[in-house]
Amino acid sequence: MTDKESLDEVLEELGATPTSSDETDEAISQILEETRKDKVTGFKLNVDLDEDFGEAVPTERPAPVVTSVTADEPEELPELPPEKPRKKKKERSTKSRVISTIIYVVVVLGVALSLAWLLVTTVVDVLGMTSNDTLVDVTIPKGASTAQIADILAENDVIQQPLIFRVYSRLMRADGTYQPGDFTVAASMGYDNLIAALQVEPKRETVTITFPEGSTLADIASLLDGYNVCSEKDFYDALKNGDFSDYPFVGEIPDTEHRVHKLEGYLFPDTYDFYVESAATTAIRRFLDNFRVKVYDNTTLMNSLKAKDLTLDDMINLASMIQQEDASAGDTEKVARVFWNRLESPLFPKLQMDSTQEYAEEYEITDQAVKDAYDTYVCDGLPAGPICNPGMEAILATLTPSTDPKIMECYYFASDFDTGITYYSKTLAQHEAICRKYGIGMYG
Repeated sequence: MTDKESLDEVLEELGATPTSSDETDEAISQILEETRKDKVTGFKLNVDLDEDFGEAVPTERPAPVVTSVTADEPEELPELPPEKPRKKKKERSTKSRVISTIIYVVVVLGVALSLAWLLVTTVVDVLGMTSNDTLVDVTIPKGASTAQIADILAENDVIQQPLIFRVYSRLMRADGTYQPGDFTVAASMGYDNLIAALQVEPKRETVTITFPEGSTLADIASLLDGYNVCSEKDFYDALKNGDFSDYPFVGEIPDTEHRVHKLEGYLFPDTYDFYVESAATTAIRRFLDNFRVKVYDNTTLMNSLKAKDLTLDDMINLASMIQQEDASAGDTEKVARVFWNRLESPLFPKLQMDSTQEYAEEYEITDQAVKDAYDTYVCDGLPAGPICNPGMEAILATLTPSTDPKIMECYYFASDFDTGITYYSKTLAQHEAICRKYGIGMYG
């Protein structure tokens, strides 16, 4: 079939009857023109619809093909948490700016306050503008650098800014001029006086002092002051405010309400060498060091203490009374036995020792509650604290009292301090008769 014949068939289907070749060509041209117009019109229609935002002409789409259904009921979807309302971006931006501003202000203020604090403490440190004039002993090792010296001074609370001290020492050209040895200094001296003191080789006078067994803190303070080691005021200030927590036994001392002095009983009586014009804290540490060696680190003694079911403070407390009541070293264990007899008997709840009353008088205690806490004629058992600093013999006697059969039955004793003789009695009547006869004890 030719192309012409094909066209003729198309024209016939369209209802056109071609008559000639020219008519056929004309008909074809007409058809093509109409087809073109239809396409243009359709395209224009679609463009107009898009531009005018009118309703879109719905178009039929093929329905989705469902391949299979396996559930009898529609599957329930999990409930989703309610969506939180979103804050507006502008609100978030405003809050962020406020928070940033606050943080900035806090940081600036913090830096400003820190710088101000550093400036103030530096000025106080350099000029010694402090009320702390407590003397402190420091030891400067041979060949110590300025940095090491600054650390030593800081550790002893003489200065607060070791770095500033190093800078100041460099500016004053004092590096390398410091002398080794033991120095007594104070925070109130300021950097200039500290540097000057540490540049002079120490040539310190020493004194030797013997503290008798049974010495009270008042006795010790008086001796130290008399030998120009430290003043009584500095001694009592150090007792009250000094930090001795590095001694483990100090932490075991109970802080009872009516105790006069916490360290009474723990300054071990002995013979010591001291620097003249020394620090009170250093002097006290000499006593505590000796107590640690002689008592606390004595394994045999501490094991006996545990066997007796005594605390360290109870032992020192009891030993202090034995020390004060004993007129003769040979009778120490016998006196200790009488103490134990009374402590272990329900018939004698009170120790009734004159020495405890005398302790309150020595310190001129006016508080009646404190006086009663020490007065063993008033309080039961041991007093509120030791009444002196006992020696080793009295301490050991508390753990090894006499086993003499005669003394085991005694509940009273009276010492004649003029002759050094101690008399023991089983009953109060015997005790009163002895005191009356020799003018001692209750009749002394």
